[in-house]
Amino acid sequence: MKFRFTIANKIGIGFGLLLFFVLLTSAFSLITLRENLEISQNIEKLYQPSAKMIDELSIMMTESKMLIKNWVEEKNEETAYKLQLEKLHATDYPQLVGKINSISVNWPQEDQAKLKTVLKSIDSLFVEHVIIMKQLKKRSDYENITNLWDAEAKVERSGSVMKITDRILHSLSEISDKLQTRIASENEIM
Repeated sequence: MKFRFTIANKIGIGFGLLLFFVLLTSAFSLITLRENLEISQNIEKLYQPSAKMIDELSIMMTESKMLIKNWVEEKNEETAYKLQLEKLHATDYPQLVGKINSISVNWPQEDQAKLKTVLKSIDSLFVEHVIIMKQLKKRSDYENITNLWDAEAKVERSGSVMKITDRILHSLSEISDKLQTRIASENEIM
């Protein structure tokens, strides 16, 4: 039995090859689409929220820097600045750190370690804040020159509180830059 290339056979083979290439192209398109969807979800659910929270933490640290300085300078009790700093310590910071910790479990180990170091530094900074806040709680505490000078020395430009805060802000900036770089590189891949 000899195979003959009739017009019908040629059309059938041509149609079969065309169908094969269409299916192959569709399979490659589906694979690419799934990869892009995964990348897009990583950006949307991991990197962008992470970068936003790190930026919020950076803003919070900048606010704490200003608020603790105002605490030392403002002798009146329960001013807006003092209440805001107490709120930052009691609720704002713990809530934000809880959110950051829940999302950072999906970060690379190196970034998790850097974040852990930064959070420990913030805890140390807040211990310094609490010491100052306790030293200068009431108006009469400002009359104790030793406490006042100690607190003022800590919040001067070269003081320990300001140096720790600046290091924290630098580290947060590095983490944020790394997250932004990841977002950009993931967008390029898509």
